[in-house]
Amino acid sequence: MSRVPFIKNLMTPFPFTIEGSASLEDAEAMFDKHDISHLPVAHAGKLSGVITKHDLLRAQAEREADQLSIGDVAVSDPYVVDLHTRADEVLHEMSLRHIGSVLVTREGKLAGIYTANDAMRDFAEHLAAQEPPNTVA
Repeated sequence: MSRVPFIKNLMTPFPFTIEGSASLEDAEAMFDKHDISHLPVAHAGKLSGVITKHDLLRAQAEREADQLSIGDVAVSDPYVVDLHTRADEVLHEMSLRHIGSVLVTREGKLAGIYTANDAMRDFAEHLAAQEPPNTVA
């Protein structure tokens, strides 16, 4: 039997979301208030993309950034998986795509998010749980 967990066991459930019509300032406030780096984007209640703090900073450097909405800046085709996708499959695909997050759905509705930062934390915990290192130099 496989010991590889499903992504549902690792994801952050019920992530904050932002509407595509929101301003860049709204996203910046959410990133800062909640100390997060990825925000799923919704349009009329349906998942439509993801925006990262990096995307936001790049957009704010543009000349007419005050006229942009989240929908103008967000990645409109994010990587989305079902709750029951194996974590190793998700991580492999994230590395192939060079992306920092995956949106997790249940029956087509957003259920969670898993980021590269989450993966690093989980890997550090996994390593710490292994046999202690040899202390002899």
